[in-house]
Amino acid sequence: MKLWLDKREIAFEDVERTKPSADVPARELEKMRSGAAFQLPLSKFPPCNSVTVFLDAEGKDTVALSRLVFFGSTMQCTDISKSVFSNFA
Repeated sequence: MKLWLDKREIAFEDVERTKPSADVPARELEKMRSGAAFQLPLSKFPPCNSVTVFLDAEGKDTVALSRLVFFGSTMQCTDISKSVFSNFA
């Protein structure tokens, strides 16, 4: 799964040549299938208006997504330099 911030006009052909804001590894996707959460790197996710999601069908014609939930908070009271995620790459 690849995520882009504020890229509303990205097309399928742009997926391979446009660097995503986050690229969620397949091993994390497997954990998420069982309900586990994946923490996105806070330093790469500043306030934004949209998130574009690309799911690789791995050679299949279709891929299903039943639920995608983002948890977060407003940034006005957040000091990223003191965050436990500040060293997350």
